[in-house]
Amino acid sequence: MLQEVDIATLEWGKPPVPLLPQTLRAAWAGQALPTWVARDLSLPEGATAAQLTGDFGCIAGAEDRIRHFVRAYVAQRVDEVREVKCFGSTAPAGFQLSMVPFGTRSQNAIERSGIAANPAKLFDASYGDLLRISGLGVATLLEIVALTECAVAKFSGAVEACNAKPVASAAGRPTPPATLPPTWRADCERLLAKEWADKISSQDPRFAEIMPAGTGTVEERLLAVLGDPIEAALKAPALVKSLPTIEERVALIESLTLEESLVDYLAAAWGYQQDRVNLLGMRLGWLGSPPRILQECGDHFGITRERVRQLEKKMRDAMPKHPIFLPRLDDALEVIEAAAPLDARAAETLLMQKGICKRSFSIDSLVASASDFGRQTTASLTEFNGQRCVSTTSQDAAIGAFVRKARAIASANGVASVYQLIDDSSAAAATQTTEATPHTDEAWIRQTLKAWPACKFVNEDWFSFYDLPPGRNRVLNILDRMLAVSPRLQIADVKEGVRRQMKYRSIAHRSSVELVVPPTAVLEAYLHSHPDFQVRDGYVEAKVPRRVDEHLAEAERAMYEVFVEAGGGVLDRRSFVEGCIRKGINENTVSVYSTYSPIIEHLGIDLWKLRGRDVDAAMVEAVRQTNQERSRERRCIHFGWTSRGTLSVAWVIPWQFSSLALGIPGAISRYLCGHTFEAYNSGTDKPCGQVVVTEEGTSYGYSPFLRHVAAEAGDVLVADFDFASSKVGLEISDINTIVDGDNLEGV
Repeated sequence: MLQEVDIATLEWGKPPVPLLPQTLRAAWAGQALPTWVARDLSLPEGATAAQLTGDFGCIAGAEDRIRHFVRAYVAQRVDEVREVKCFGSTAPAGFQLSMVPFGTRSQNAIERSGIAANPAKLFDASYGDLLRISGLGVATLLEIVALTECAVAKFSGAVEACNAKPVASAAGRPTPPATLPPTWRADCERLLAKEWADKISSQDPRFAEIMPAGTGTVEERLLAVLGDPIEAALKAPALVKSLPTIEERVALIESLTLEESLVDYLAAAWGYQQDRVNLLGMRLGWLGSPPRILQECGDHFGITRERVRQLEKKMRDAMPKHPIFLPRLDDALEVIEAAAPLDARAAETLLMQKGICKRSFSIDSLVASASDFGRQTTASLTEFNGQRCVSTTSQDAAIGAFVRKARAIASANGVASVYQLIDDSSAAAATQTTEATPHTDEAWIRQTLKAWPACKFVNEDWFSFYDLPPGRNRVLNILDRMLAVSPRLQIADVKEGVRRQMKYRSIAHRSSVELVVPPTAVLEAYLHSHPDFQVRDGYVEAKVPRRVDEHLAEAERAMYEVFVEAGGGVLDRRSFVEGCIRKGINENTVSVYSTYSPIIEHLGIDLWKLRGRDVDAAMVEAVRQTNQERSRERRCIHFGWTSRGTLSVAWVIPWQFSSLALGIPGAISRYLCGHTFEAYNSGTDKPCGQVVVTEEGTSYGYSPFLRHVAAEAGDVLVADFDFASSKVGLEISDINTIVDGDNLEGV
């Protein structure tokens, strides 16, 4: 039984208004819905379009996704039903279209077409007739027909019959459990999802005094502390401490009106010097009146036009290079774009009615403010017969979101592929919440990218954005670090260094943007076209030399110094790690950086050097020979079955065991490979994690126990594997005890 509702509260996309009008449900009754749509609507598997009625139970959080799917579904098939009548019957006696709570766009379309004056036209119209109305798209079409259909049924007392369908319960659907990391990490991840995270930095005068020391937006800083253990140790405490204050300032700005938020920004930028605030507010139009010319501002405040120009330039030069947090400006643009076309004065009144402004705010000033703060808007002012009108361009509503995504992919990868965008657009089609259908057409994507001024194609398929702020192009950031170590690099070396770093970022911090290393030829073409680099004969150099002290973090500077001080430039791993530890770098940090740092190159087994640095072949051979002659440590010293029916293995703990992995002897590997054991301290019975044995015969998970018992190199670790309980007892012993201890039977 449907919930009783008043006609005035009806809204398309919410019960009891049908998702598809009855005539479309009948036309497409045999077409099956995607599995995810049926799941989101609590419908049985195999449900068809006939079940897109108004009696649906959408799972939490899926409402926008479902609305977008229905719009896209109709848009793709609308040509099939252009001749189909919108309604199967005429309007009941006494029914008036004024009863139906249409949105602004739908109401405007009905009035423009004359349907408001003659409702019979609507009930006699086909879908093609409605689509020929100027400005009426699929979303508006669905709202008009579905709302009217439901309102008629309600008016006639037949809502249940209009919307009847089988109901599938969503009870029992599993909900993935949410895992919460430590408090500080949870706070950072929560704020990282805020839409303002990439719009706030210390460059913004409103936040400069409350942001901790450092550079980058809140988003960039949060990503750094979440993805880099060194950044977390150094910067997380101050950043986390500042987050509540930042949120308070954000809430304050959100509470301001448009004119108040613009004056607040000016006041913060000029130290609350009222005369400067008034001067620049008049010049830029941020006080609500249309922008004034230089001479007019100078005359009003008794200064020269040149002085006005200087002050304006100073203010603009100091503005952040990233988008600036001004939610009321975004609200105003959204309202005006949705309401257009309308009279300019009516637009100003609408902004006050929506509570965005307290007093009349000129649309000239709104458009100018949008330009000043880097907002892209389709709203513009046009004059017809002396009447100023706010209208919108014919630009597709999806272009803005598409280009933002393209910039994000190009920023993350340095150079991006058209096919990455195609795949991303296809994946986003089910979750897009705008009225526009997502574009997955390859030709449209290429055409749009080529039309964007800042986007340049490196070759037929790969592109980049050349207006990204400094530090926002990941490939160039990595390249700067490598060039600080070696001023001249082969392009192939650049690619390998980028691959090492991106592998770390992919593991340490999952991003919504997939990281893809560009091919060597693409990298070469991109760097050749970049003004900061010079490419010749397969090598790249920076036109301005990169410096170690400017581009390398503390750990990488220490690694660099260890190699330089080694003389020959080639080191085995043990010598390298010991050198870094002597310089105060944590052993775990050395392990991470030696695996993923782009400035390090792995020459071969136990051979390392700085990437791009030439080394003497004789020196390489000498280190290799020394490694071969060095007596190999025998890790496993004993193994076999015990009288208790357990399998015991003893290893000598090596010099470096922070992330210890131990090999299982081949003779017993068939018993242990692929198993996981609950570990416990044999002396105290206290649990200490899990020991995992891979299919390849490598075991790991001993570190918690070794830390607890303060083990050191040279001690003997004994693991007693019990297959009956899937447990492994761990203890520290010595070689003599192992030799004279418990009897081990043959394997």
